[in-house]
Amino acid sequence: MFAEGVKDTKYKVQGLTPGTKYLFVIQSRNAVGLSDYSPPITVFAAQIPDAPENLANVAATTSSSQIALIWSPPTFNGGSKVLDYRIWYDNASGGELVVLESNLT
Repeated sequence: MFAEGVKDTKYKVQGLTPGTKYLFVIQSRNAVGLSDYSPPITVFAAQIPDAPENLANVAATTSSSQIALIWSPPTFNGGSKVLDYRIWYDNASGGELVVLESNLT
């Protein structure tokens, strides 16, 4: 696969398969012809992250009306910044999916 006629010095390659390694090289072209290839780079397309680790109750702030949780981010983020976390909990009469918006930087 290749793209030609790219006028800028940046380009987004789309439609890739998550977790697949891709090799890239680039040439420049002028009226005389094509340059040599740039040095190659290999890049993995991002994939889903590993599961968060060390989920635990924060006993000091857990009470009869709230449960405080703490965890560690995943060891491997899938090659893309973790945006937020989803926490599943069930009170035995039904479940509710909660998306916690975190101030991740």
